[in-house]
Amino acid sequence: MRKFNLALILLMLANVSLLTQNKEPAYYWGAYLGYNYNIHFADFRQLPEIPTCCPRYTNGDGSGFAIGGLFEKPVNRAISLSVRLGYSILNGKLIEDEYSIGNTLVIPANDPDRPFITDISVKHEIDSKLSIIGIEPAVEFKFFRDFYMSAGVKLAYLTNSKLDYFETIIYPENVTFLDGRRIRNDVYNRDIPEKNDFLFFGIFGAGYQFAIGEKTYLEPELRYFIPFVNISSVNWKPATLQMGLAIKFPIYEERKLPVIEETIFERDTSIIAVLGLKESVLKLLNESIHYRQNTTDEAIFKYKIIREKYELQIPKEAQISADFKIVGIAKDGTRQNNPTIIIEEIETDESFPLLPHIFYPVNESDLFLTSMNLISNNQIHQFDENNLPWKTLKIYSELLNIVGFRMLKNKKATLTITGCNNNLGLEINNQQLSRDRAESVKNYLEKVWGIESNRLRILARNLPEKLANNNIEDGIQENQRVELSSYDVNILKPVVLKEIIRKSNPPKVEIIPEINAEAGLNKWFLDIKQNWTILRDISSNEKPMIYTWNVEEEPIPLLEKNIEVSLKAIDNFDNTASSQKDVKLQQLTIRKKRFEMKDDKRIEKYSLILFDYDKADITPLHRTVLNEIRQKINPTSIVTITGFADRTGESQYNKELALKRANEVQKILRVNEKNLKIIPIGSDILLYDNGLPQGRGYSRTVQIEIETPIK
Repeated sequence: MRKFNLALILLMLANVSLLTQNKEPAYYWGAYLGYNYNIHFADFRQLPEIPTCCPRYTNGDGSGFAIGGLFEKPVNRAISLSVRLGYSILNGKLIEDEYSIGNTLVIPANDPDRPFITDISVKHEIDSKLSIIGIEPAVEFKFFRDFYMSAGVKLAYLTNSKLDYFETIIYPENVTFLDGRRIRNDVYNRDIPEKNDFLFFGIFGAGYQFAIGEKTYLEPELRYFIPFVNISSVNWKPATLQMGLAIKFPIYEERKLPVIEETIFERDTSIIAVLGLKESVLKLLNESIHYRQNTTDEAIFKYKIIREKYELQIPKEAQISADFKIVGIAKDGTRQNNPTIIIEEIETDESFPLLPHIFYPVNESDLFLTSMNLISNNQIHQFDENNLPWKTLKIYSELLNIVGFRMLKNKKATLTITGCNNNLGLEINNQQLSRDRAESVKNYLEKVWGIESNRLRILARNLPEKLANNNIEDGIQENQRVELSSYDVNILKPVVLKEIIRKSNPPKVEIIPEINAEAGLNKWFLDIKQNWTILRDISSNEKPMIYTWNVEEEPIPLLEKNIEVSLKAIDNFDNTASSQKDVKLQQLTIRKKRFEMKDDKRIEKYSLILFDYDKADITPLHRTVLNEIRQKINPTSIVTITGFADRTGESQYNKELALKRANEVQKILRVNEKNLKIIPIGSDILLYDNGLPQGRGYSRTVQIEIETPIK
């Protein structure tokens, strides 16, 4: 027993001797990394603004990590003051399982058209994504030098406070809600409502410090963070058990050495010739101060180094020049220097088909909510379909006015108006909605255009007879419509517009400026004019760029006179340079071409309206239009048939569908193969905005272009 007591006394004396002999650091600095096991304590039913039927959320958990830096100041050998600044993740999930909800309207997963009411069990889940930046002042108590315990507080700022929330059907397993999903009331990546930006925690911890190098310590540690502030306005607090590792580097006070200071100047001068300068000038460009230190056993030497850079500027005269090239670009991309521009007049007809469908928003029957252009009764006398704009979707917006205009001219014609719905959700089996949609069209034709009621027949049904794909959003929109039909082909036949267009060869001309200005370019001007009429006027103070002149855009040259192109450049010293060139121009008007017995041509364009969704069938209206088109094809006519499709479906399938449509058209036109060109484009090029149901409808078409020489 005495030997044991003696050994214990010697061990304590050795420990005290070690403590007195080793020099205590002035402070420590370092970093820490930890794994967070997050325990979320909760007692609430729902968060503000987020709907739920959960009875009550209690506790949850999650995980994350923590990382940051630390500073520690020893007070004495047993007590140290520390502060940490770091980033921490407090993610956690709150889950309430199998809450039963009675009398819920659901649909079977394998038969979505048969909804029924039953009791269901749902799981409520809140998945929070929390991160904070916080400062942690604490006091550390050391025992036997290596083991310590700590206590302190943490003030944190909430840098991320997002959550995902959803309710999931657990039972029965083979049903969904009415929208076809097993999840409802779901929100994702949403800010936690009424959050508290600042959180406050108490800290308790313990750790062990051991040396891994001459001036490096490693500390495994365990810390627990007790929350005092809720995350939001509800009772919800995140506690954390953190298991981590800290690395610390001690800093010892050094012996003070005498300081010797010295100033050193370093100067550098460069010579440069400057445009527009009248006499030489010496300029100080920059001055920088650098410090260098050298420490010996006797003293600390500090050097202040002043570096000065000078520039000697001497005068130099400025040079400026301006020139340009003129290059014609043909349709096939062929380039020609100094071209002769030929402006040619061409007669053209274009046929614009009518899409006899009016599309409505979901569960709506108000005609004013459609894309139709609605006019008043006193405006119908000003309407003329021959004055419509040459734009397909603009013509479509006038559908009801075109039909009303034609019904007034064809007194015996009747019109069938069929209302449809998408037969899903709010519109399921809602034929009254379909009838209301049809009635809104009928009322407009009666009240505005004065069409007799007995000439307008109303029908109502659920899905259209030739419906679009009702399993996708595009198809659902297209099935919310009113369809127009008539036995009189004159009511819904295409709109035909005639025009004389002016084409240029080459259609584009590039003007390539070449400006050199030693003093720097201030501004440049480019003018294109004919007989003192300005066709284009461009000016810029930016770097000269290639200007592309689209000759066919207004204003177009009107006279058979040369076109003058002039370029002027001004440098920063107001020195100028200019250049001017002429471009030859030849006018080929229809009158001149026929007077000189030159060949002319007539271009006629037709869009065959309109194929049903995923179909290539020729309808009676198509056949009537095609028979009329066939009469306009001469043995010398060149015919191009181009097939298109909407965005629905794969590109290759749509190209094959477009080819079928084009081939069906050719079966009726029977064009000589040597004069025929068939181009199946499909959905590789979308003719119109496919975000609109009418844009998709007009994209299911075949375009026919007939180019006929005229003697």
